[in-house]
Amino acid sequence: MTEMNGINAERVSAVAWMLSSLFAGVAGVLIAPRFTTLSSVDYFNLMVVAIAAAAIGRLVSLPRALAGGIGLGVLIAEVNTFLPRWTDDIHWLRPLQDHLTPAMPFIVLFAVLVLVPGVRRSYDAGDPLAGVDPPPRTLGAAPPDPTRQRIARVVQFALLAVIGAVVFTQADASWMFLVTQAVVLATIFLSITVITGMAGQISLCQGAFAAIGAFSVFQLVDRYNLSVMVAALIGAVIAAIVAGLLSLPIRRLAGVWVAIATLAFAFFFDAVMVRLPFVGGGDNSLLTGTKVPRPVIGPWDFRDDKAFLVLAVIVFAVLAVVVIQLRSGTLGRTLLALRGSEVGAESIGISAGRARLIAFAVSGFIAGLGGALLAMQQKNVNYGSNFAPFAALFWLVLVVTFSMRTVEGAAVAAASFSLLDAVFFKGTFLGWILQDFDRIPGVFPIPPGWRFVLFGLGTIQFARHPEGILEYSKRRRYARAERRRGSDTDGARPEATTASSPQPAEVS
Repeated sequence: MTEMNGINAERVSAVAWMLSSLFAGVAGVLIAPRFTTLSSVDYFNLMVVAIAAAAIGRLVSLPRALAGGIGLGVLIAEVNTFLPRWTDDIHWLRPLQDHLTPAMPFIVLFAVLVLVPGVRRSYDAGDPLAGVDPPPRTLGAAPPDPTRQRIARVVQFALLAVIGAVVFTQADASWMFLVTQAVVLATIFLSITVITGMAGQISLCQGAFAAIGAFSVFQLVDRYNLSVMVAALIGAVIAAIVAGLLSLPIRRLAGVWVAIATLAFAFFFDAVMVRLPFVGGGDNSLLTGTKVPRPVIGPWDFRDDKAFLVLAVIVFAVLAVVVIQLRSGTLGRTLLALRGSEVGAESIGISAGRARLIAFAVSGFIAGLGGALLAMQQKNVNYGSNFAPFAALFWLVLVVTFSMRTVEGAAVAAASFSLLDAVFFKGTFLGWILQDFDRIPGVFPIPPGWRFVLFGLGTIQFARHPEGILEYSKRRRYARAERRRGSDTDGARPEATTASSPQPAEVS
């Protein structure tokens, strides 16, 4: 509608990106002397603080954003000054003293999002025609041909059977570790399928939910000597409860605000909760390691790598079936209606808050159970390398690049995350096939910097096809089949087609 008035929307958008990048570059030049090293992590943390300040201005007011930045800096300085004095008299504040300062931007950010009414969703701020369009399809492709779908399933099962046979009979310990890790990560990625693919919510704290499951296993087994699988289920329930509680204050937020709120929770969990003794075991536990045993269920001993891989595959298969049933059931159709038009959905009695609470809880349960399995597989929580906020961001990008609405997307994204380094960058796969690692071509290992190139290419691909690579491929195959079927029909009945074609005069 804007372009109907002669405005070039793409040019305006490009200029906005240019101005934003210009201001960011100037800020980077000005802040660089304050850092002892030029680390990307420092700038990432700086952006979180900047988002907190900008949220005070509701992302639209420059004066309020400036005031928010100054106020946030003053607040952090005051806390750093007076909190050490208070801890001499108030002893329960001592565990928080070292961790409250880095968490202040996230606390302020989350408080602004929840308590300031202006940043909550207002229905008149969206596209007035959004409620007119029908809800989007669950898949990017049109309904597939049943025969082709059966053939595709047979091929998939045959391929999985071949891969499984090779892994269980030929893989060494390192490849068994990578394949098992891929299956466990696919379980965690199913939580992104639920919350982002089904519910349409951009959650950036799935790593925190997975870490809750992992830490719960460690704490319950270490302190209370519970069974590992029972502890994993309890950890998944705790993660579901935390996710459900998180959805309550942000239930009236939408779009980028949900992403910002969940990012604030993820960094608050990383800066404060992980270092508390009853969550992550404290700094001493993080330094010495959080040991997690593998389960033994009756006569089945899953401490062996192959046996644990079987357990991981069973858990993933069960959860995949559950996700598929949810997507085609009442919850999936309710979330689909909310994505199409929340006003229209609520007008027929659908509760948006309740539906999203259920979606967050289910997503948290799946992520928590997957995090517990990952800790069992590695026999250690390994929070920094497995569940840190930046790693969780990478998870989301991978899943949405391949397909955020399908189980296949979660599985392929997990395989890419776990196996890409060994298969593509190090060339280990070629050495394993050739049975001689000395025969790996000299081009390997490929420099790690190419990971970011592939990351950028994946982002461009997502911008071109937001439905994901797998769904886009399905749509292309269906379109080719339709064209082939149409050409066969045209060739078989040329006279009927010509006779039934309307004349130009009749059309006009």
